[in-house]
Amino acid sequence: MDKTIKESILIDMKSSFDILSNLKFLTKKELVKYKSLTPKKQEDYILGRLAVKELLRRKFGGLLSDYEVLSKTNGRPYVTHTKGIYCNISHSKKYIAVIIGNHPNCGIDIEENIPKSKAFEKYILTNVEKNILIKNFQTNRLPLIAWCAKEVAIKSDCRVNQITKYDIQSCEENELIIRRGIHLFRVFVIINSDFIYSYG
Repeated sequence: MDKTIKESILIDMKSSFDILSNLKFLTKKELVKYKSLTPKKQEDYILGRLAVKELLRRKFGGLLSDYEVLSKTNGRPYVTHTKGIYCNISHSKKYIAVIIGNHPNCGIDIEENIPKSKAFEKYILTNVEKNILIKNFQTNRLPLIAWCAKEVAIKSDCRVNQITKYDIQSCEENELIIRRGIHLFRVFVIINSDFIYSYG
């Protein structure tokens, strides 16, 4: 029986990066998509693809150009020609985070660590969820933590995309359990001064 794998990587977009020298790692289909995007989206696209390919190269060997990462019509990325390996990509203004796994239910999210409005808090966080999270996290970041964690559950679920359908059930240190109906999702949250990063 195959051991479950999940590995993630975070790229600081502030670091120097020469996009043009890395176009050679894109396949023909990836290059067509890249050329159809705006310059900002091009940067996100290539950094996300290269990060996924780097994780695949580290795990399975080969060259970056041996792997191809395309997107389904709903925008979810997938790895072609690599049976049983799945990926997910998240962008913020300064960072890109990716995850690969051997199960389709892998998700990742990254957000800038900035306070959110009371309206946002009311939309994303119930009082019960707030009481669950307050034991482990700073109160001024609870809505953003809930958002990141629920985004991972949505990406892992591959079905429902209404964030209000997902409820935080428990929190132990940085591990959250999120429920949608009978489905449970385990999500891990990492917080630093620049970003909140969650995966599962």
